[in-house]
Amino acid sequence: MFKRNKTDKGKTQANRLSDEAEPNVLAWDAAETEDAEDAEDPELEEDGDFEEDESEDEDPEVVARRQAELAAELQRQAEEYGLTSADPKAIYGPNGEAVASVLDALAELDMETAERLADAWDAVDPAERDVLERVMQRQHRGGEHEYELSAAEDSVAQWLAAQKPKGDEAVEVVRIVALAARDAVDAFVLDEILDDVDYDTLAGPWLEVMDADEADGEAEADTAAGDTDTDGAKTPVDGDGGQFGPNTALLVDLLERLRALTFDDLARIEQVWKTADKHDLKDAHKAVESAVKEDKDWREQVRLAQDEIVSWAALEGRKAFIPPLVDCVAALVLADILEPEDAELLYAPWADVVGEPALPTYEDNDADEDDDDE
Repeated sequence: MFKRNKTDKGKTQANRLSDEAEPNVLAWDAAETEDAEDAEDPELEEDGDFEEDESEDEDPEVVARRQAELAAELQRQAEEYGLTSADPKAIYGPNGEAVASVLDALAELDMETAERLADAWDAVDPAERDVLERVMQRQHRGGEHEYELSAAEDSVAQWLAAQKPKGDEAVEVVRIVALAARDAVDAFVLDEILDDVDYDTLAGPWLEVMDADEADGEAEADTAAGDTDTDGAKTPVDGDGGQFGPNTALLVDLLERLRALTFDDLARIEQVWKTADKHDLKDAHKAVESAVKEDKDWREQVRLAQDEIVSWAALEGRKAFIPPLVDCVAALVLADILEPEDAELLYAPWADVVGEPALPTYEDNDADEDDDDE
């Protein structure tokens, strides 16, 4: 459901979700929610419209609320007069369906999933997120994708405004869920512009939780129905393969060895990864993306393996080493799918520093078939 499909300056507006200390209609608390239920804006009752007060002394929160109400009224009028489009791509851009999937998932979100999503979002380095937020403000909001970003973020804002959580803890969880959803829709809108690291920072928490839930449901369905291999290249999920596919035993071995590595070992792994040719590394990443788009089982296996890395890093305080390690496990999972040079490049940090388990090699099935025919 949630996957990446790759194909100027501005400032934060008051009706957008932001990590910065600026007026934001989404940064409400329980008291504000109760006040909103008990009373309407007296100025709206007197004036009968949504005209902004130009006074510099007016409370920024009042201005923010008024702008949100204006956006809601315009949306209501557009729906009433048939001016809205049913095509998500027309609203949110080329990846509109992914944005719409986030909004649909929010509508069905249960508290258990919300708490896991909040934990995943909190696990991201705040300093890294702050830097990216400044980049978003400077380069993208107000830029060529301003409409798509605004439409997506406002949809998340409307979801948050409709929530009525009970208790301070629930209020905070729902607020963080909105932040995670906001980051995810931003990543999907800017998919073709963001580099891999920034994309993962924005969309990572959402994908980690929501794709894992989807994969669990698909895995249960596959277990009940049974898997078939139609191309002869690989049977991704079967009794012998395990949750990571044919190389599950190697993945388990790697994860066990990972727990025994020292900080110096991890630093050396990171150094090898950083010295790789950036162009070649980007091509290898594209190869992984193409593979996981091709087959949902391969995507599930890679996701589960990378989730193991993320969970270990969060527990051990080793989040800085996630990028090279997720490359390594992706290469191990897809060793029989990727071109050998791509798999070896992604796995090189582990192979050079740790060595075991070794990356398996596979013969080309198509080439073997051609030889047999001859």
